This record gives sequence, structure tokens and C-alpha cells, in this order.
Amino acid sequence: MGSGRVRQWIAVALCAVALIVVGARYLWLRNDRQHIEQSVTALTRQATKALHAVQRLQAERAAAEASNTLVKAERDRIRAVAAGLHDSLSQALADTTAAEVGAFTSGAQANNLRACLTGVSQALNQMAVGDKSSIASLQVVDAPCRAVGVV
Repeated sequence: MGSGRVRQWIAVALCAVALIVVGARYLWLRNDRQHIEQSVTALTRQATKALHAVQRLQAERAAAEASNTLVKAERDRIRAVAAGLHDSLSQALADTTAAEVGAFTSGAQANNLRACLTGVSQALNQMAVGDKSSIASLQVVDAPCRAVGVV
């Protein structure tokens, strides 16, 4: 075996080692590439799901804002109605108080008028029968008759 043959064997051995190293590197890089492609696919799926979730949340937020706007409008309308009712109740209370005072005054006038008419009727009956105490009966009802404006 000559030195040329040894060189050939060394060259073949180096080529074989180089092919093995290149093949191993290729397999290793191919495995890494497949792993990366799988990761990219998984991340793409997750990103798509996240995007759909964000879109769904945006739609829900828009619906909630629209609902909130309607609720605020309804609240303002109810407040206006409540303010109107409060004003009406205040007016009704004032009217009721005035009516109570009027009723009390009317009742007092009615009592005075009844006392006046009863006293005058009694005095007239006394005068009809010739009783001299008719003037005393009229003097007793003088205050109630003046209170109702009869005298």
C-alpha cells in the first residue's frame, strides 16, 4: 500500500466523517425546524383564539355601552318623572293644608251660623208666645251672628 492509497483512504474517511457530520447536522436542523413549525402552528392557533376572544369582548363591550346608554336615559327619565311627582305632591300637600284650614274655618262658620240661627229662632218663638226673655236670647247669640256677618 502506497502512500497514495493511504491518502485516498484518509480522504475517503474524511469524506465519510464529513458526510456523517453533515447528515447528523441536517437531521438535527430538520428536527429543530419541525419543532419550530409545530410551535409556530400552535402559537398561530393560540393567537387566532385570542383574536376571536378580543373581538367577542369588543362586541360585548359595545353592547354593554349601548345598554348602559339606555339605562342612563331611562334613569334620567325616571328622575324627571320623580321630580314632577315630587312637585305635584308638594302642591297637593299645600292644597290639602289650605283645604284643611278652609274646612276648619267653614266648620267654625257653620257652627256660628247654626248657633245664630238657633238663637234667633228661639227668640222668635219666645216673641210669638209673648215671652219677654227673647231679647236676652238674642244677646246670647250676638257673638256667633257677628262672626258669620249676619249683624
